[in-house]
Amino acid sequence: MQRPLVFTLLGAAAAAAGTFLPAVHVDVVGIVRYWDAATTESVILLLGAFIALLAAWRRERVGVAAGALAMWGALLWPWITGFAEEEEKNGLAAAARKVGDAATNLAKDIAWNFTDLSWGLFVVAAGCLLVTFGALSKGGGKGGKKPKAKKPREDAD
Repeated sequence: MQRPLVFTLLGAAAAAAGTFLPAVHVDVVGIVRYWDAATTESVILLLGAFIALLAAWRRERVGVAAGALAMWGALLWPWITGFAEEEEKNGLAAAARKVGDAATNLAKDIAWNFTDLSWGLFVVAAGCLLVTFGALSKGGGKGGKKPKAKKPREDAD
């Protein structure tokens, strides 16, 4: 087996398994899995892992890189959107938004006030990292240098 395929296979398996393992410990709720906290992102992560695995099997490094990018995006999306919130300038609009998004705000408060990262989240991150290594490592992907053909050996017999 070639190195990119091994990296991608191990990474996809780790990310898929880590999605269903304990991700964080929240005081109010207890242990929360990544699948429970971010189901849409988990599905995107699993699809990215599948795409990367399929592309590695076909030796297409660009496809593996696209799968890795989808996996990293899905893993980091909740963190990225937490920093990108806008402030409402109109007081009435801000109040209406807060009332309308009470459940979302509660979920964000829980997500930002977790007490302990659990080992499942590290398994997902390690899987993303391994798939990235699979995309970056050399090992016979299409579009790379072709191996030199061996010259037939002439025997002097």
